[in-house]
Amino acid sequence: MNAGAKLENATFSLAGVVNLLSAANAGDRKWNRHFTFGRVFLIFWGLVALVMTTGALKADFQFRTNGIAATAKMVDHTGHTGSKRDNGILQYSVQGHTYRIVSIQGSGIYRIGDTAQVRYLPNHPASAREDGRLTFDLLFVCVGVSSLAIGLTLGPIAEFVSRKMNG
Repeated sequence: MNAGAKLENATFSLAGVVNLLSAANAGDRKWNRHFTFGRVFLIFWGLVALVMTTGALKADFQFRTNGIAATAKMVDHTGHTGSKRDNGILQYSVQGHTYRIVSIQGSGIYRIGDTAQVRYLPNHPASAREDGRLTFDLLFVCVGVSSLAIGLTLGPIAEFVSRKMNG
């Protein structure tokens, strides 16, 4: 074999290795892109959940500290029974006046005639909140904090694992 043929074979072999490595790196880059998107999504979701529930928690604590407890009765519903947008309607009375609020209880959870505790503000009895709303808001905060924590810690964990696996 002459020198020109050896050089051509070596170049072909080197090009093949480079192509294989590039394809492997492209797969890694694609995986990293999806991984990064997932982390950004978790961080974004966590921040949105925390921002949205901050106002709700503030209102919940205002109703808990300043509100007056009343017993409300489930009297109606907002949609067709069984539909996704169907919530119960709670009715309560304050000094002879009747007020209604839409419950957080969705389809399949409430029954007409059930009772629930609500809290209303003394200076604005038409504004009320179910006691169960605080539990719902706290659960949403936990989901937001967990999502944010996972999104923020996945990057360093992946780097640590990658370093350990690659030597």
